Amino acid sequence: MKTHFKKHQTPWLIFFIGLAIFSLGLSPELVAFQTRFAFFAQEMLQHGIKLFPYTYQGPYPDYPLLPTLLIYLFSWPISQVTSFTAILPTAITSSLILVFIYLLGKTQSERLGIYAVLFALLTQTFIDASRSITLDQYTSLITLIVFYIAYLSTLDKNNKRLWWLPILLTLGFLFRGPIGLVIPASVLGGFYLWSREFKQFILVALLSILLLALLMLLLLSAAYYTGGISFVHQVLLMEMIGRLNPATGHQPLYYFLQSFASYALAYPVAIVLILAQLKPLLHTFKVRNLRRLRRSQRRWGV
Repeated sequence: MKTHFKKHQTPWLIFFIGLAIFSLGLSPELVAFQTRFAFFAQEMLQHGIKLFPYTYQGPYPDYPLLPTLLIYLFSWPISQVTSFTAILPTAITSSLILVFIYLLGKTQSERLGIYAVLFALLTQTFIDASRSITLDQYTSLITLIVFYIAYLSTLDKNNKRLWWLPILLTLGFLFRGPIGLVIPASVLGGFYLWSREFKQFILVALLSILLLALLMLLLLSAAYYTGGISFVHQVLLMEMIGRLNPATGHQPLYYFLQSFASYALAYPVAIVLILAQLKPLLHTFKVRNLRRLRRSQRRWGV
């Protein structure tokens, strides 16, 4: 019993420290993007749970129900939405992100897991997002867990965990719409391509396409039930077509260059470390390919 507690002590400690950092000392006022979701939750408190968030003008097409529902559940005991109850779901999500960052780093070493968590806590954009209402945190958490499961399964050759992937991808959709499924599925597919596990890549691609089609059908059915065909068109525009529009007005390297400031200290230090380790990484890559070539030659009797 004591051994089991000690094994899980560090993740729990990271979670509660993160939760304290992200939820204590919040501004009493909700501003900008936060007010939208606070209003959605307040409407839900007054008029009940519906299939989409509601404003005075009716259902809102751009966001799924689940993020608002979490704010509603935390606000329900006190019958009002406050900055604490509105931001608490994001704070919990970000604390879980820290836990899985640690667990992912721990697959290499305990120290690496701790360093990774500290870098996250030294990243201003991550702190700002964690102390606000930020739907992208849900997508980040799902993506991290999906990658962690796939990587762990590859390390110990245990594919039983992979049964969690459809559930996690579905959760990603429920929290963020199509983009909440596409991003973790893309990371997962990229991992399997890099690992040359082409069978797994094809399975992930087929699973993701099937899930996306099924969940979009359910989403549009809910939209039709809520507001008719005109609301279906609004949901399609806001959730899919609008997000695929490449006209952002930014230069091609905008996000890479902007990240040096937005994601300091982690992003600049990561660039420096990659450059410092480039030669060993290339050497490892060459050795890996050489071993594969030799195995292939032996297989064919060359």
